[in-house]
Amino acid sequence: MRSTVEKIIKSVSPVDPEKAQISIPEADDLYREVRAENVVTDESEPSS
Repeated sequence: MRSTVEKIIKSVSPVDPEKAQISIPEADDLYREVRAENVVTDESEPSS
């Protein structure tokens, strides 16, 4: 199923992970928009 990250939601607390708001157009109405912890990293950026 195709999906798109609509936005990244910053955490209020520095110890909590940010969340990704994901749109899934093909899903049932209840599941078309979900939020999940953002564990994806951009591998194109050099590591520190």
